[in-house]
Amino acid sequence: MRKGNRKMEVVVSTHKVGGWPEVPGTYEVPSGPKKGTLLSAFSFTQVIKLKDGNFFATLFGFYQDQVPRLVGASSTDGIHWNFVGNIATNDDGKVNSRGEGVTEENAICQLKDGRLMCLYRSENNTPYAQTWSRDEGKTWTKAVECHGPFSVEPNIVVLKDGALALAGGRGKGPELKFWVNADGTGDDWQEVDMHQFR
Repeated sequence: MRKGNRKMEVVVSTHKVGGWPEVPGTYEVPSGPKKGTLLSAFSFTQVIKLKDGNFFATLFGFYQDQVPRLVGASSTDGIHWNFVGNIATNDDGKVNSRGEGVTEENAICQLKDGRLMCLYRSENNTPYAQTWSRDEGKTWTKAVECHGPFSVEPNIVVLKDGALALAGGRGKGPELKFWVNADGTGDDWQEVDMHQFR
C-alpha cells in the first residue's frame, strides 16, 4: 500500500425513478396530506443491459398499500429511471404453501430469445419463484416454482451461447450451490457438483 494522504469523498446518489403508478388514498408528507404514490425501502438489486441498449433493474419495496412487491425500472443513462411494471407482489408471488411471497433477493436476465426472466427467493430452503416477460418487463407471467434451484440470494449469468449459469443456495448449511440451464430457457436446471472442485 502506498504511503501518503488518503481522501474519502461521499457522493450523494443522483438516481431518480419516475413514472410510478398512483395508489388510491392519501399519505402524510411534511407539508401535509398528499394524494398519489408512496414508496419506501426500494433498492436496486441487479442491473442488466438489454439487447436494445437500455438498462433494466429490479427494485423491491412497498407502495402506500404496504404490500411488498418486486418491480422493474428502465433507463437509458443509468441515472434517470422509469417504472416499467410490477414483476410480482406478496399477494401473487407465493409458489408454495411455506412461501413468504416475493422478497428483495432476486436475479434478472435477458434470455437469448429476448424474454426477461426473474428468479426470487420466496422462502428459505424452498425452490426459487420464477417468472418471465415478453414485453421488456411491462407484464410478467404468473410466478411458478423453479425446477431444482432453491433457497436464497440467486445470481444469474447468461453465457455467450445463451446457456444460463445460476448460483445460490443454503442447503443443510451455508453451502453455495451452482446450476446450469443449457438451452437458455430457464425451464430445467442441472445441478453442478461443487465438491468435485475441492
